[in-house]
Amino acid sequence: MRTLVLSPRYTDDSNAMWRAATDRGWDVVRVRSYRPDAIDPAVAKKSPLLYGETLLADALAEPLGLVVVEPSPTWLPSLPEAYRKRQVQLSTLGKARLVRTPQFVKPVDEKIFKSRVYDDGAMIDPDLALDDGEPVHVSEVVRFELEVRLFVANRRVHTYSAYLRDGAIAKDAAGEWPLSDAEAKEAMRFANALLGDAQVDLPEALVVDVGRTRDRGWCVVEANPCWASGLCGCDPRAALDVCAVASKPKHEPSRWSRQPKG
Repeated sequence: MRTLVLSPRYTDDSNAMWRAATDRGWDVVRVRSYRPDAIDPAVAKKSPLLYGETLLADALAEPLGLVVVEPSPTWLPSLPEAYRKRQVQLSTLGKARLVRTPQFVKPVDEKIFKSRVYDDGAMIDPDLALDDGEPVHVSEVVRFELEVRLFVANRRVHTYSAYLRDGAIAKDAAGEWPLSDAEAKEAMRFANALLGDAQVDLPEALVVDVGRTRDRGWCVVEANPCWASGLCGCDPRAALDVCAVASKPKHEPSRWSRQPKG
């Protein structure tokens, strides 16, 4: 039996993961703060796994005797062009602010500013006192008609769902995340090619978002730590399995282990 450790933030996703864990007979602990002393040390002996913000991992992975795995900042920029299909660079916020042509800019770690297309780099939240050295991904602007979220462990998709349609959340008025059979088949064909390619280096577990562009077909949108990603319409039971792979005992380090910030 394992113990799911959740952040202080109550969300639909964390509640769904709570139910998935309790249905399995696992223990669940929701901490009250991100302080390292917010967790009972005894939980470290109960095969813990994390689901929550990166703040949670940075505060509690070490006290719990864990490492958590995630894609590195260089993963997307170094992906073969056949799967990326656009220019993506690892840069800094300071450099991105100097660009005067349209670019998609996304913070590498925490959501310290809004990820979107900026026509002028000076528009990247100029009122925020952010360090110019903050790492960011800077991408060529492409138009995505559809984006699909994949929870992946050991090179296999465990659950997937629609995520965005024409840039808007794909959730409908009934609370569903509709994806047609044809769309699912296309997305999985591309995903399986990506995951089956030995030239594509992958963490043991992650979330990959893939998307269909208007003029370049399917490509990888981005990759994120599974333990900090929203479920959208994904099956929480399968997502729990992926997060379990991503939380590893400290004595089993991975080269994809997260390096705590701060």
